[in-house]
Amino acid sequence: MAAATVTLCPICNAENPAAASSCGTCGAPLSGDPSSAFSGALPPGTKLQGGVYSIGKVLGQGGFGITYLSGDIRARRAVAIKEFFPYGSTRRGANVHPFGGLSAADYATTRTKFLDEARILARFDHPSIVDVYGTFEENNTAYMVMELLRGKSLGQLVDERGPLPEREAVGYVEQVGEALEVVHATSLLHRDLKPDNIMLTDDGNAVLIDFGTARTFAAGKTGRMTTMVTPGYAPLEQYGQSVRFGPFTDVYALGATLYHALTGQMPATATDRASGVELASPR
Repeated sequence: MAAATVTLCPICNAENPAAASSCGTCGAPLSGDPSSAFSGALPPGTKLQGGVYSIGKVLGQGGFGITYLSGDIRARRAVAIKEFFPYGSTRRGANVHPFGGLSAADYATTRTKFLDEARILARFDHPSIVDVYGTFEENNTAYMVMELLRGKSLGQLVDERGPLPEREAVGYVEQVGEALEVVHATSLLHRDLKPDNIMLTDDGNAVLIDFGTARTFAAGKTGRMTTMVTPGYAPLEQYGQSVRFGPFTDVYALGATLYHALTGQMPATATDRASGVELASPR
């Protein structure tokens, strides 16, 4: 193609016809303002690892990180990159700095755990667990390079359609339950299972995503974990630090997710239920 008839994708650098609105290789939009209002996010076009990866728009931001639509320039494919960015962190230039309540030592320890557990995830090969391609450190933080999934979250589906038929909702939850069995067999907990972290792909798979808060556990033992709570889905033990965690922690959240899918409503929080608040029947 002549130079005047092509548009380069800002994400994966693939050539596209000048009239194209989205990239034929990765699907990224080729026009419009890619900036976002997400706090502390890297600007679109930022290059990482010496130009191997190109950062695009923000896909989401949680308590422990920011996920970007990104391009793997060498492989010429779109990927999702999660940046370790604990809530309250600041950015000076491209470098990430922890907030005042998190010491430099604790920040470094938590960042190392983020990398260690991402490497565990990279060993999984399961249709309902997001593929992790690799990890790296840069900008005083860590990054996880993942499969980019096309589709919508279970949360989005329920928002659009309301309560789902029982067979459909149970089908999604069964797929995620099978994925959790694989995850728990490696002594890993997801810790943030909720409708927004289950991606329903265009080919019909329910895929568990966003392992940025995953942590290892010792069966039957009390341990300390950074407090991570999504009200309605987090069990009572996640409201403390030095308590017993286990597969049941994620199973509670999976049950709460099924309740949401069947009712269209977030269930009562674990603390409210412990004080006597009852759940309304799904049907």
